[in-house]
Amino acid sequence: MYDRLLFGYSDVKFYYKHWDPPTSDPMTVDYEDYAALVPYVPRVNGLSAEAQAMYDSWEAQGGGSRIKQNCMKVALITTMMNHEETVSEGCMRCAIRFMDWQIAIRQVFEPGEAVNDSARCRTIILEAMKQRGACDGYINIKRLAHDRKWAKRFGDWLVKSVIKSLADMGEIQPKIVDGEESETMYKLRTKW
Repeated sequence: MYDRLLFGYSDVKFYYKHWDPPTSDPMTVDYEDYAALVPYVPRVNGLSAEAQAMYDSWEAQGGGSRIKQNCMKVALITTMMNHEETVSEGCMRCAIRFMDWQIAIRQVFEPGEAVNDSARCRTIILEAMKQRGACDGYINIKRLAHDRKWAKRFGDWLVKSVIKSLADMGEIQPKIVDGEESETMYKLRTKW
């Protein structure tokens, strides 16, 4: 369900109180009268070529598997709210900016996934690598493990096993750097 949520901020404090939905007699709608009251029925017939090209070229950096689908929904809703029949480049640009904002918020409020020591160690390693810049380049994970004292917290064997598992699964990419001593550097995999 996480991928189906949209997040936002408000400076108004939320006060919970019990709420009962309003009740009334069942309403009968005469659609002919309704059409006379509402001259515009929201309908989107398609996308402009520019909007389609913008959508196709957008590479969402994270956010889950449904982020592009949700982007299209936001673009369609925005178009209908503007009483337009074609998704314009402007509506698509706004939808993409909105979804990029959603991705940024989700990264801040990322749910915990650790249920045991191995999972906790995995989460800590990946987060520390992000903080150290492993999305952009290779880092010395041994130095990072030493600085963060992971061996003291989880044990040498578990830290080494988690790092090896992350590399085997392709979540981190190893690179051997030759020098006085051969050293393995690691980088986070950002695209699949």
